Amino acid sequence: MLSVCNTVCADVDNPFGSNVIIFDPSMPVSEINNKILQIYNQQNSPANSYSVDFSDNRYAFIFMPGTYGTPSSPVDVRVGVYTSVIGAGPKPDDVVITGAVRTQDRPNLGGVTTVFWRSMENLAIVPTLGSLTDGSIPKNQNVWAVSQASPARRIHVKGDLRLNDVSWSSGGLLANSRIDGTVFSGTQQQYLTRNSQFKAWNGSNWNIVFVGITPGVYHLTDTINVTRPNTIIYGMGFPTFVSDTGKPIMSVND
Repeated sequence: MLSVCNTVCADVDNPFGSNVIIFDPSMPVSEINNKILQIYNQQNSPANSYSVDFSDNRYAFIFMPGTYGTPSSPVDVRVGVYTSVIGAGPKPDDVVITGAVRTQDRPNLGGVTTVFWRSMENLAIVPTLGSLTDGSIPKNQNVWAVSQASPARRIHVKGDLRLNDVSWSSGGLLANSRIDGTVFSGTQQQYLTRNSQFKAWNGSNWNIVFVGITPGVYHLTDTINVTRPNTIIYGMGFPTFVSDTGKPIMSVND
């Protein structure tokens, strides 16, 4: 069993080694942010360099159950290459971070199309910081600007989720998650969303795939509106849609 400590536990009483950084809610926000920024600066490629993409440095940030940050004193979890952010509670809402768990464009290296090898899972985020690079992006959007091998699993975003920053992005995974607001896919060329809930999905490019219409009974309070051409809706097993309001089950534009 991990003990709770008042300093960065990578230095004291950490059975996992120095590359696993354990945070707990009693730690000052400034201490958490400084440690994360130190590692982010190391793991974020400098301009015109892929050096860290081929390094042996790998990190995991583990957040013990509790609440981190406030709107006036946010926790800024900047996620560089080969970095995983993990909530250690049984449920995502057992770890609540006010601020951001975010990554961004690498402008001199192809934007987001070179942002690989990072992940977040099993935590809740109250986004208050927006983008690291684009001041026009609303503060209530958690910016997870990634491509391909950068999954987000079992997360609860208490606001909006943005899947790009300012340039092209190409692929990713959102699984077993809840987004209270809208998912803005932006320039994402392809994306897989599995067993997740969100208020709305804004944007599309090539292949946006939603998986989750599985066996069971689904009670609907509104019509499923299919508005995009070439959309395939497939029921696995024996799913049943029930209209609880008398509205049509499905409406297809074309």
